[in-house]
Amino acid sequence: MNKRNRKTKRTRTSKPFKIVVPKTITELLLQTLEKKPLKARNCIYKFYFVLNYLLYKEVNLNIEKKEKFFPINNEHLHTMLDCCPDQFINYLRDCGFIVDDGLYRKGEKCYHYRLNPAYRYDCCTVLLKPGNVYFERKRKYHERKRQHEHAYRMCKHLKQMKKRFLDMEFDYDKAMRLLSTFPNGKKKIQYLMQIEGIADKRTRFFKRNKTNNRLDTSLTNLKKEFRDCIKGDFMQSDNKNSQPFLFNQLLRHVLGLGNATPDAFFKRENDLFEVNSIILDNSSSIFLPTGHKSQSLSILSTVFTKYKPHETFGRRKIREVIKIHQKWVKTHGNCKVNEELEKFNEWVNSGLLYDKFCDWFNTHSTSSRKKLTRDDVKKIFFCIFFSRNRVCNKKNGNEFVPFQKLKKQFARVFPMIAEMIVALKAATQSQARAKDEKKIKNNDHSLLSVYLQKVESYVFIDHLARVLVAEGIVPDTVHDSVMVKREHEQRTIEIADEVFRMHFGIAPTLEISYLGTADTQAEANPVQPAENATGGLKTNRTTWIRRGSYEHPETSVPQLAVPQLAEPMPSGSGSGMDRIQETPGVVLQSYPNDGLANAG
Repeated sequence: MNKRNRKTKRTRTSKPFKIVVPKTITELLLQTLEKKPLKARNCIYKFYFVLNYLLYKEVNLNIEKKEKFFPINNEHLHTMLDCCPDQFINYLRDCGFIVDDGLYRKGEKCYHYRLNPAYRYDCCTVLLKPGNVYFERKRKYHERKRQHEHAYRMCKHLKQMKKRFLDMEFDYDKAMRLLSTFPNGKKKIQYLMQIEGIADKRTRFFKRNKTNNRLDTSLTNLKKEFRDCIKGDFMQSDNKNSQPFLFNQLLRHVLGLGNATPDAFFKRENDLFEVNSIILDNSSSIFLPTGHKSQSLSILSTVFTKYKPHETFGRRKIREVIKIHQKWVKTHGNCKVNEELEKFNEWVNSGLLYDKFCDWFNTHSTSSRKKLTRDDVKKIFFCIFFSRNRVCNKKNGNEFVPFQKLKKQFARVFPMIAEMIVALKAATQSQARAKDEKKIKNNDHSLLSVYLQKVESYVFIDHLARVLVAEGIVPDTVHDSVMVKREHEQRTIEIADEVFRMHFGIAPTLEISYLGTADTQAEANPVQPAENATGGLKTNRTTWIRRGSYEHPETSVPQLAVPQLAEPMPSGSGSGMDRIQETPGVVLQSYPNDGLANAG
């Protein structure tokens, strides 16, 4: 028989799905079900999904938003369980495995829940094997979820990026060895869920956020340290101080200040014809002929013609920012105001905003208290851009300024800019255009941060990523950074420089880092670490790009050294864990060194 005509029968085996559940609660739940059984079909599977949902909410909301209790989405659980989850939630509450806030108002508020903090925050995984009814239900759930990502509405370059992302290989064993080095607690469980979400290609997601237009994927949800577990040889280009850089461009646009000379910003149409034919349409491109009367101004940008500040914040707030600038000029003089603006502009464009802020504050500080660190400065800027101006105390009704101490520290270095940020975050409905009144809420502090995120997505995803795909370079984006194969490093830096200079007239400082497998030639000929712009030594895995200039020395990229995985902790006999092994289609795996950290 001819080999070409020979048909070989292949058997397709599917991997089981993994569900992360709290280990201690699961052990006690199995013992309780033996004494007090629940009359429900396959109730143990349904408890697994409920506990997985509660654990996910606990380790995410409680860490990021500092919330003690959270609502439960019954519609989501009903999809997975094919029944109402109330009886399982009530069973867990009656047995003391979860607790509620005790606040219930009919038609207004439901109970909010959390895991009982008396139990340890440890975890284990339940394996749903093929052939199980809940395996098929979970598989169909992820298929429907991927269909709802509106892939058919995505641009061509986003479809190619999605295909590249779904085919990406991830080193699960290496990630688990690295996870074993982290201390136990809620964050370790959060990192475990991130690893499980990206390791299984069936559970990966790729969608645009409707609020800020960001591209949310399983990679953006992954902690930075675990990106090195991606198989391959990659380069990641990260925009230093992305949010302050974009805010600086917005501020200079509103105040009518320029970033570059007219020759560097306003170019003829033929100069960037190839790039603009890919990334710009007729409505967003602005090119002025040589000798135009407005060519001396360098404040226009294609980004701010699409996302107009007066339509987002309202014309009155834009005028208020200009009046703040005029008031400071009248009170303190033009020289001092320009000094503050240029100092902020120089620190942001150099990529050393946090370091220079820390050095300036510690130098001019007269108190003998603890000096600021770089992490403290990052927290200051996070509070400045993302926190509310004022918050009303629910108990006594009094208003107070959240993070007031940190905001005063920022206002000490940049007093006028701090006042402008407060003005932009206090936009109201009456100060917006009529068509945007429904989008703007009273004292909506998220207006500024969401606006900057939209501008960031417009530059990185809609323009930079599109040009890279047109060049045959399919990237992976993580908000303000792009990750490509290392062989495309030179061209990626050049395109990023061209795109930013076209939009803002200046290229930001980029930080280049290397991920994945080490280069064989670089390992054979290692070089000494070079000195970076801050005066210290930089590692051989990071390169600093100053304002778009690209001079990258060959550096060695060693593999990340992580300790070996420890042996799994045995589950005690008679604890109820052995009964899960007897359940058909379900296998429970525990992780090493779990269950040692107390709640909180």
